[in-house]
Amino acid sequence: MSSTGSNKESTFNSAAVNNINPDNIGQPTSASIIASMSKISGCDIKSASLVVDGFWDYIENRNEHWRKDTNTLTIPNFGTFTIKPFYNGKIKKKKIGIIKFIGSEFIYRNKKGQWNKPQIQKLQISFSLSPKVDLNKDRKGFGAMRSESHSKWTAHWKGKGLTHLSVKRKICVYIHEKFNVPLIDVNTLLTCLFEVTLSSISSQKRAIFVRRGTFTFNKKVSFRPYKQFTKRLFNN
Repeated sequence: MSSTGSNKESTFNSAAVNNINPDNIGQPTSASIIASMSKISGCDIKSASLVVDGFWDYIENRNEHWRKDTNTLTIPNFGTFTIKPFYNGKIKKKKIGIIKFIGSEFIYRNKKGQWNKPQIQKLQISFSLSPKVDLNKDRKGFGAMRSESHSKWTAHWKGKGLTHLSVKRKICVYIHEKFNVPLIDVNTLLTCLFEVTLSSISSQKRAIFVRRGTFTFNKKVSFRPYKQFTKRLFNN
C-alpha cells in the first residue's frame, strides 16, 4: 500500500496545529473537529490532525483505493464517494452506460456498446450517507472507543493480510504507516472522526474540512469538494 504523495496537502501546518484550542469543540470547522477528536480519545491534537490528513489522503488516492468498475469508495457506517460525469444534454440523450476513467478524462459506452469520448470533459464527486447511519442517534457516548474489543485487532496486526481487513482497518493501517501514529490511537481517532463528523452534520447541518470540502445536510447529506481537492483526486 502506497502511503506517499507529493501533491497531498495538510489541513494545518505545524504552527497552526499547535495553536488549535483544545476547548474549541462543537463547531463545524476542521479545528473544532480535531479538538473534539482529541478530547474524546485522550490523544494529542497533533495525532488527531494527522488522522484527519491521512483519511483525506486515502480518499485522494483513487488509483489504489477506489473500485474501478463503479468509480466508488465505500466506507461502511459512514458513506460512499462516487465520481461521475457532469451530465450535459448530449450525454444524457445517448443514455450513458459504463464509464471508464483514463487519468482525469473518461470515456463511456452508449446503448449500442460503442465507446465515446465526450468533447466536454467535466467530472463531479457525489456523496451518499450509509443507509445504516442514523443522524438522530445520540453520539455523546464515546466511552467504548478505547475498549479492548474495539482495538483488539491492532495488537495482532503484523503487517500482513491487508486484503482481508475491512475498509476502516485498511485506512487505519494506511495512516499508521504514513505518519507513524500508533495503530491503536489511529483506530480510536478514526472512529472519533466519523462520529464527530456525523454529529456536526446532524447538529450544525455541515462539517467543513479545510482544503478538502464541506459536508452539508439539507434533506440529505451531500459533499461539496474544493477545487484543488477535486483536481488532485481526478489526477491520482
